[in-house]
Amino acid sequence: MTGVQTCALPIWAEWTPSIERIDLDGRLTIGATAIIKQPGISAAIWRVIEVVPGERFEWETRAPGVRMLGVHLVEPREGGGTHATLRVETSGPLAPLFTPFVKSMSQRFLRWEARGLKYRCEDPRYLWRQHEEEAKA
Repeated sequence: MTGVQTCALPIWAEWTPSIERIDLDGRLTIGATAIIKQPGISAAIWRVIEVVPGERFEWETRAPGVRMLGVHLVEPREGGGTHATLRVETSGPLAPLFTPFVKSMSQRFLRWEARGLKYRCEDPRYLWRQHEEEAKA
């Protein structure tokens, strides 16, 4: 897909304030796991469940009674460039109790990640800490 730049997972913390640290156990393939530390919450283990190279990947993390699914989708735009979609879905018997506590934080993290991804792909030298106020808006 023209215009898509692949960014290695461990450097996400360089271009988004929503990630403090990410440790991936190898390549982004089905079954791979990543330990992700985000601001204000404990580290979580995310397991890759779907990969379509150059188009999408999905991963999940689980807690008793709750499953969170992270979706990362990249689509070509008519006339060139790409459109990225980032989404988190919560399910499971305890999701109705869990979701209100994480909804606002998840939306904020997705907004930061989307903005950081856009800036990083437009300028590979972009580091969010150089533009901290704007990156966290």
